[in-house]
Amino acid sequence: MTDQSLLTELQYALLEEPDGGQSFLSEVWAREEVIDACNAAERQLLRTTQLLITRIEIPVLLGATSMALPSNWLATVMLTWRSPEGVRYPLAPVDITEVDLGEPTWENTLSRPKGYLDSDSATLTLRLAPVPDANGIVELLYVAVPTPTNGNGRSFTVSDDY
Repeated sequence: MTDQSLLTELQYALLEEPDGGQSFLSEVWAREEVIDACNAAERQLLRTTQLLITRIEIPVLLGATSMALPSNWLATVMLTWRSPEGVRYPLAPVDITEVDLGEPTWENTLSRPKGYLDSDSATLTLRLAPVPDANGIVELLYVAVPTPTNGNGRSFTVSDDY
């Protein structure tokens, strides 16, 4: 299904003259508003269901206090710390209160990371807790931002099967 065919279906449902979503003559809805709603719905579907997952390996240096997430990151599915010896350790999502109560000196203590924080730092940035005591690799499984709908005949990131 293309975005134009979806916009046509929406026009029928909204009692608008169907033209592939190029205009909404009643002016109750603006074309941009409908396209934004379609994009938001597709992002929410992917975030909630995790239908399409992307994998990436991110090198992390000893003592690094934060790491950059991919520019197309939408939501984290799972993180794993891979030590220099190749041993993998799953990382749990934690918040700042958990980390501070569990290990008050975590920001100054070098140790194998046991968790990650993705809600208390800059956008597209992740923090490991505690700070890594060796170089390693973070194996990140994440939901990527889908290609936005523009109303010009693009196929959706999510297949018609879903």
